[in-house]
Amino acid sequence: MVAVNDEAPITGAADDLYVLTAVVGASGVLGRLATPARRDQAQDYRLTLGGLTSRRLGDSDEHLHWLNRDDLAVGDRVTIHIVDTTQASVPAERSPAE
Repeated sequence: MVAVNDEAPITGAADDLYVLTAVVGASGVLGRLATPARRDQAQDYRLTLGGLTSRRLGDSDEHLHWLNRDDLAVGDRVTIHIVDTTQASVPAERSPAE
């Protein structure tokens, strides 16, 4: 379960879920001695919540994507709770696993 600031949490879960990832990423000039790749390069903060199914032989697996945000900023609070639940948020996107 992932939440940003005081927004409603999003729960990544599925009956056939095998992999679940929550990733907070940052890029750009983050350290005092870092050199930007471009003069206009800004800091970039992002958050993803995704997973991969593991289905019976013959059933196609899918990548599930619940959250893909690139609008985070300094001061935002990202909360990740590990929960055991059968109540999942609807994935925003599904794509075939190859």
